[in-house]
Amino acid sequence: MRSASGGSAKSRFWLVLSRADVDLCLTDPGFGVDLTVATSVRAMVEVWRGLSTFSQVTRDERLRLEGPRELRRAFPSWLMLSRFAPVAQRAV
Repeated sequence: MRSASGGSAKSRFWLVLSRADVDLCLTDPGFGVDLTVATSVRAMVEVWRGLSTFSQVTRDERLRLEGPRELRRAFPSWLMLSRFAPVAQRAV
């Protein structure tokens, strides 16, 4: 996932996924990239907190996926909402 803070500084993160484990890497772990997620931390937090849906941030072009169609379609199911997301939605 690439993220931007304040719109100017760019960072890159690598998620290495297996059925049993997930690793977040700050440096390239040396594996091929299957799916690229271009977004901001803010957009991902909004989805995680339930303040925006994955469809909304994609439609607003605040999140872009690059990779095979089956991975792009599966990606939203890989995300989990915060257990406080329903509370945040009621408060809005």
